[in-house]
Amino acid sequence: MEMSEEVHDAQGALEKKALQNVRGLVDKLEAERTPYARTLLLALILMVLIATVAVLPTLLRQWITPPPDKEVEARNLERARAATAAFQKSSASYLSNPRRTHVDAGMEPRFRKYVEACVARIYQAGAYEATTTGVEGKAVVSVAIRFDGVIEDVRVNQWSGHSAIEPMARRVVRKADPCGSFPEEIRKDTDILHFDAALYFGPAGRAQ
Repeated sequence: MEMSEEVHDAQGALEKKALQNVRGLVDKLEAERTPYARTLLLALILMVLIATVAVLPTLLRQWITPPPDKEVEARNLERARAATAAFQKSSASYLSNPRRTHVDAGMEPRFRKYVEACVARIYQAGAYEATTTGVEGKAVVSVAIRFDGVIEDVRVNQWSGHSAIEPMARRVVRKADPCGSFPEEIRKDTDILHFDAALYFGPAGRAQ
């Protein structure tokens, strides 16, 4: 790779300055008569040469590094502003009049993947709970999830078995919080998503 003219000029300036320093020290070396003084000056000359070689790459990088691209900075700033505006719009929509979508077993494909991922998280937490408590029973829960993935509400519609099943079901769902932000295909018309999940707690640590 050929060296650019700017790099070449910068390197030349540094080499010229270093050479001037060394020449000055050499002149002093020739003027000294005692061996001790000459030894000290010779060591100093070597130190100057070594230091110059060591700092040369750093100085070159500092001199030739181009300034930040203003157009790139402007584009990044515009993207950040757009993202902030989108978030503010989503938040305002949620606070003023949240759009709620209720889904069931016949849900659209765009909801299915997200709901299945959330239910899987709940099942995982339920399996751990069943393993550690040994409680058996079943609960059907209704879950409401906000656009940012936070579980807004949990309701136990029905439960059977041990009396601890109802609070356990609530606790299990809360442990799955958060479930991840809505993908764009859901976010475009939904602020809060509602779905039901059936949880079965058994001694083998199952939840389904």
